[in-house]
Amino acid sequence: MSEIAPSPARQIRSLLADDRLREALATLLAQADPGTSRNDLLQLQGQLADLELDALRRTETPEHLDTRRNQLRDSLLHCADRLEQKVAPPAQAGLALQKNAFRLLLTGKIILLLFIAFHFHIGAFSQGETLTLIGLLSPVLIGYLLTALQGNSSRAISGETQKKLPLLRGMVYIGLPIYFAAILWIMRKVPLDEWTFETARNWIIGLETAFGGLVAYLVKTLFSEERP
Repeated sequence: MSEIAPSPARQIRSLLADDRLREALATLLAQADPGTSRNDLLQLQGQLADLELDALRRTETPEHLDTRRNQLRDSLLHCADRLEQKVAPPAQAGLALQKNAFRLLLTGKIILLLFIAFHFHIGAFSQGETLTLIGLLSPVLIGYLLTALQGNSSRAISGETQKKLPLLRGMVYIGLPIYFAAILWIMRKVPLDEWTFETARNWIIGLETAFGGLVAYLVKTLFSEERP
């Protein structure tokens, strides 16, 4: 597992704690968007330059210089807080999507198993057909769930995954429901005597081939163990 890299805001706080104001300011400028925030930082940069010049000239008392330095440090901390708030929403959105994807996978698996169990109970599926369906669906779905369960315990998702959130949202909220609904629709054809069991089985195999790769990509990407 790769080492967790500290966030820019955490780096800035660490620099400020070591009284390395110029390095903290440079880090903030590197992260700032063009506009008001960058203008504010440029003003702070000017204040820091004046402070350092006054300290060299010794035109003010050490107490006054310390007061100015503490005020500047507080301003930089405030900028670091704003930077963290700006970065937080995509990360939170990724975590929410991760949780919803896990719930959909779990709910879909339960619905499929209940559907099979009910139709076995009423005699629509024979024992052999029931075992065949469970054998077709369970290994793949259990593999997805185990991967998702392992990744669902993480506190964050990777920065690369956050860039793919629009695509992943579509796969979670559109792809997964279609995947599970299609399997249910196919299995329902057998109790209605519209398809033979062999036809339904072949369709399920084809669906697993077509959709299985997409679902596997979703699980692998969204529940990766990498950290931002």
